[in-house]
Amino acid sequence: MTKFFRVEALEKWVEELAAFIEKNVIVGEPTIIPKWQEAKKRIEALEEKAVKMQTMLFELNRSIEALRLTSATMEAT
Repeated sequence: MTKFFRVEALEKWVEELAAFIEKNVIVGEPTIIPKWQEAKKRIEALEEKAVKMQTMLFELNRSIEALRLTSATMEAT
């Protein structure tokens, strides 16, 4: 394959790719989400869940400490 044919093949591939991208975009929003973008969304969702879980654990620990304090106070009486 000569350089000329490689360049022609590459140009054709670029045109096909551009047509594919054009076809799969509706009003500026891609209809095909890249895998990295999907993964990023999942990671963000997991991070949000982790923050909620940390908050719940903090509140649970506070409740446990309050119960221990109440129990210790009642035993001392």
